[in-house]
Amino acid sequence: MLEKIWQWWRAKRRFELYQDAYSLDQTTKEHSLLSAARRRLEMDQAVLVLAHFPSTFFRIQDLLHEASIPYAIGNQTLTASNVQEHHDQNRRSVLLLLADTIQRVEARRIAAPSFPVEINVLVAERYPLYHRDEVLENFLKQLPFSIRVGYFLSLEDPLVRAAINETLVRLMQQMGLKPGEMISSHLVSRRLNSWLKRVARQVTQELSANSPAEWLEQNLCLTLSPNTHEKNRLP
Repeated sequence: MLEKIWQWWRAKRRFELYQDAYSLDQTTKEHSLLSAARRRLEMDQAVLVLAHFPSTFFRIQDLLHEASIPYAIGNQTLTASNVQEHHDQNRRSVLLLLADTIQRVEARRIAAPSFPVEINVLVAERYPLYHRDEVLENFLKQLPFSIRVGYFLSLEDPLVRAAINETLVRLMQQMGLKPGEMISSHLVSRRLNSWLKRVARQVTQELSANSPAEWLEQNLCLTLSPNTHEKNRLP
């Protein structure tokens, strides 16, 4: 009977990519990410939290510590093998990683696990060059696990602020986005994706950065006015 259930699960193994979730402010985004991680740990599910930039990584580390959520830091290349190892040995703790540690090829070589494995991947930001998120998602699709992926974004994120304007922010508020809430928005996602594609065409040689704001300055000569969605190009 158990073997039949396992065979059914393997046939149903899936990759789910949820719509990006947006909040008005960073505090709500951070609280929602922590709440999602805690809920899934309480359900005995594996949780990976990924950041693209070191500044975001260290911010999440501080938040996990302050919230007393157990976590481990991935200090090596992210492979399918150590994803499963963390699931097997540290299921009650979050695995915190930088997304650029992913090793793509190895994911194809791991054998299917002997029992169902569910992995929840919480991504704390989008990357300015959209192919980096595609690399992440393609890696996760190759894993022989059931994967759920969600991006947690804020209208205060530097990338989102660069892509949208104050008019769209006010429209989102009129459509029901309130402080303390997160919603999905095809309108914001469409605007953000369009902006990311323009950035990919514009940036031919990328300069590394510690934070999203620094990336915008170094690669697009773009600065953001404090607390607004106004953009200024550096001379």
